[in-house]
Amino acid sequence: MRVSDPSDTRLLSILKQRTEDIDVKRYAQTLLKEAGSLLYTRQKCAALKQEIIAEIETLGGNPPLLKIIQMLDVQLDNMVANTPDTAKQRRELQIDSA
Repeated sequence: MRVSDPSDTRLLSILKQRTEDIDVKRYAQTLLKEAGSLLYTRQKCAALKQEIIAEIETLGGNPPLLKIIQMLDVQLDNMVANTPDTAKQRRELQIDSA
């Protein structure tokens, strides 16, 4: 059963526990990865970034603001780089973005 299945309550149960147990948190992270939630979130962030950049350009541009947006994106890339399956996720993101 996948996390995205409405009848699967495993993740919701974990969240309700407000646990400090690292193993339980890792299990929850595994559920999110298996469901594709983390990759979906990264893809959504990438799409929103492009919309923001386009809007800034439409309004006449703002180089300092664009630099801040790029810095935030680099921070997110660094976070993604420190997770397992990163290479696979990046390939999927590049394919979908093309």
